[in-house]
Amino acid sequence: MDCRGVLYSVARGRARVLAVEKPGVEFLDDPPDDGDARACRSEFRAEYTLDRWATTIADAIQAAQKLPGVDTSKTLVIGISEGGIVAMRVSNVSPQVTHAASLSGGGPVYLFHLAEFMRSKKLDAEKEVYACWSEIPKDPDSATKFCWGQTYRQWSSFMKTSVIAEALKSHALLYFAHGTADTQQSIAGFDVLRAELAAKQRDAVFERIEGADHALDLPNQQVPEGLEAVFGRVVDWFLTK
Repeated sequence: MDCRGVLYSVARGRARVLAVEKPGVEFLDDPPDDGDARACRSEFRAEYTLDRWATTIADAIQAAQKLPGVDTSKTLVIGISEGGIVAMRVSNVSPQVTHAASLSGGGPVYLFHLAEFMRSKKLDAEKEVYACWSEIPKDPDSATKFCWGQTYRQWSSFMKTSVIAEALKSHALLYFAHGTADTQQSIAGFDVLRAELAAKQRDAVFERIEGADHALDLPNQQVPEGLEAVFGRVVDWFLTK
């Protein structure tokens, strides 16, 4: 699913859309499995960390805002799934960002979501998650060793923080959406996120969508109807707040 095209169709005529690819990706790259970096180019495996991706987006925003006709008074960054934590991080490293949204992005550190996912598959989280994670801190910068299809280097960078931690530091207006039928990122993570932010009196928009899956589609919807609807609400929020 091309989320960029969906967002463009929703924002067309109302806001400019900037799509930023992950660092290390070259034009027309087409890996055989989006969830397995072992077949990706070595440059991508070396570049792909949370800090590097967030900095890449922040630099792109800064460059785009120098173009003629761009309104610099408000900037929204949206992240879906693993992009949720990236969106929150960007809101902390880019002073231009005024609004940030995490969709299907969870809340606690990724170890929580990995363990929840493995348990949902009737697998042993101790064996499938924590045993592998125990090896990563021994060689955290390795771009040639893998857990769960991604490099030690990537995981060590993402595990240093969480959507919750980044949201609590952010000065942007925040929007979160998550489906209760999400089988990739448990709705429990969203509930923890909301509770933590509420306890710290951090205001945000929280959209808990009953029956929606990871792509935010309801059972009676076809891809990308659910995502399109959520994008529409996020863009409306951005333009009016």
